[in-house]
Amino acid sequence: MKKLLLLFALMLLSLTIAACGNGDPDPDPDPDPDPDPARTAPTLSGVGNVTIGLGDSFDPLADVSASDTVDGNLTSSIQVTGEVDTGTAGTYDLTYSVTNSADQTTTRTRTVTVEEPADLLRVNFKFADADLRHELFALAEGWLLTNMYGGIPLFSNSGFVLYHERLQLPVDAFVPVMGWAATRSVFTMDDAEAFGGTAGRYTYRSALGQDPDTLHQWLYTDATSSDVISLFLDSLYYFELNEDLDGYDVLPSMASADPIPVDSELLDTGVEVSTVWRIPIREGLQWTFHPDTDTTGLSTSITAEDFVNTYKLAMEEGWFRAVSGGGDFTS
Repeated sequence: MKKLLLLFALMLLSLTIAACGNGDPDPDPDPDPDPDPARTAPTLSGVGNVTIGLGDSFDPLADVSASDTVDGNLTSSIQVTGEVDTGTAGTYDLTYSVTNSADQTTTRTRTVTVEEPADLLRVNFKFADADLRHELFALAEGWLLTNMYGGIPLFSNSGFVLYHERLQLPVDAFVPVMGWAATRSVFTMDDAEAFGGTAGRYTYRSALGQDPDTLHQWLYTDATSSDVISLFLDSLYYFELNEDLDGYDVLPSMASADPIPVDSELLDTGVEVSTVWRIPIREGLQWTFHPDTDTTGLSTSITAEDFVNTYKLAMEEGWFRAVSGGGDFTS
């Protein structure tokens, strides 16, 4: 009987201990499965050191990407710290970082160098006199016009042109302002050979993308009208190829000679400057009109007053304009 009671007590004690043990939280719960030991941190691409010019635009995320073998493309998660001042020469450090879903982070440092052009000339005009300012800007303008840099050419054309095989262009390379000088070409065959026209005649023909809006030199605003008008419109001066066929000269047309300075000043560079210039007009010029024009009361002789009155009328009528492709009155 005693043995039976002892066995019963032992069983009750084991049950009690087991019950108490099942009610307690696990002091060391099993963590998530170990991360894949073969998984690597993300890869950053396109963050090599780079050199840009002073004033150039710079996007720190341009051509930069990130990815890993599990998450795939992580480019949108890239974080960049640091800034680049493209207006100030120097070196700038940028830090790129990206983290994947396994909390693995890749960090790269990139050096961006903002460099001044070797031939950049810096001049402080704050206390410079007028002569120095005028001299430097005149030289800069001349260089820009000659080289067609800086967006300040006299003429610029991005059109694509096909020429007939009979047209022998006078130049082998594009010349600023003059272009290919097609109107100064030489024909190797007459109209009859070229397009079935009249034998012995040599006609320059041009195919246009659209009809000109007007042939009135004061009113046109489109490029096509400008191209057509330039074939017959005269001016005080005009552009002509130079002897070497690699540039242009400004020659008098309705003027009889170069402008004459009044109370001019000679700079140290040998350049003559003046605020007033007189233009001698060629003798014997005659106005011509379309046969349908009523010329009653109109003069057929050109005087200086005609030019002055024309400019006055232009200002009154607002003929001074800057329309893309259409030119303006001053040209």
